[in-house]
Amino acid sequence: LELFQYHLSQWPVDREELRAFEVFVRRAQTKEWDETVIENVPTGEVDRVEETIQETYSVEEVVPGGWFRKESRVMVQRTRPKVVVRDVPRMAKVEKRVRRRETAAESMHLLNGLGESKGRWDAKIGGLLADPIVRGVWIEPGTFFMGSPDSEEGRSSDESRHQVTLTKGLFLSEAPCTQSQWEAVMGSNPSNFKGADRPVEQVTWDEAVEFCRKLTKMHQDAGAMPQGWAWRLPTEAEWEYAARAGTTGPRHGELEAIAWHSGNSGSETHPVKQKAANAWGLYDMIGNVWEWCSDWYGDYPTGAVTDPTGSNSGSSRVSRGGSWRSVARYCRSAYRFRFEPGYRFHYLGFRPVLSSVR
Repeated sequence: LELFQYHLSQWPVDREELRAFEVFVRRAQTKEWDETVIENVPTGEVDRVEETIQETYSVEEVVPGGWFRKESRVMVQRTRPKVVVRDVPRMAKVEKRVRRRETAAESMHLLNGLGESKGRWDAKIGGLLADPIVRGVWIEPGTFFMGSPDSEEGRSSDESRHQVTLTKGLFLSEAPCTQSQWEAVMGSNPSNFKGADRPVEQVTWDEAVEFCRKLTKMHQDAGAMPQGWAWRLPTEAEWEYAARAGTTGPRHGELEAIAWHSGNSGSETHPVKQKAANAWGLYDMIGNVWEWCSDWYGDYPTGAVTDPTGSNSGSSRVSRGGSWRSVARYCRSAYRFRFEPGYRFHYLGFRPVLSSVR
């Protein structure tokens, strides 16, 4: 709250903005109370307890012979009851007073003219769902080299390395959109591999854009969306910047540790967040499902650029990250794939972004 008040003193804002930003204050409430609990404790004494068990033993038996064989001796297992005596510690119920402490935290963020703060944002729909629909990870603005060097194994000719600067921070979903998230917004489930925590797939580019539009409206109607912000698909540059998380190699970790791919997926998707996250807390950036980006596919620029959004037109939209059926070459931070916007298949999904649209 002190941070909120400080920012109010630094930036002029109107009352509409104030109402929009009130829900983005960080609050934490701690409660303490005494509670009586009952525990079983040893008294220092023991009881003698008899218990009957079945003991297994072996005996030798004679198998009679016949016209064409001699008698023989064999070992046969038998069981018999046996009484054992053991010492059991005597227990007593004791009432004990303990001090309980619980902290309920609500993480929100000051945005737009009031400044930007790091952390996570739980995008909650007031009264509609008890749990967040989409959890976003704050991605700081910055500069990186997009594409791959000539020496990178599996490199394609359309990955020309160039410098990119992103001037605005954003919240990127910590995992691909799941089937439960899709159903909460769209009311249906088009996926081939069913599972609430699996990525939604068989989603066209237009349908992914519609999901973002509907989610934005739901948050606006619930009063949980600051003015000038909206959900959308990430640009290709934003996706690669977030996938790299400061790394410069083919991917942010060892393939087996971070991704479901053709060599370990069993030919299906898997629930999100089972593989290791990258340094920025993002899961499944590599593998599981390809992820739609907002850009039309086209050639990279030849020099440094700021906030690129791809080609102005085209016939295919960019997708990134590889999928459960992809070989290692496709599961790289720099690899570019493309599909026509109306294409749908069981290895194609998306991950939404929350950002300022001003």
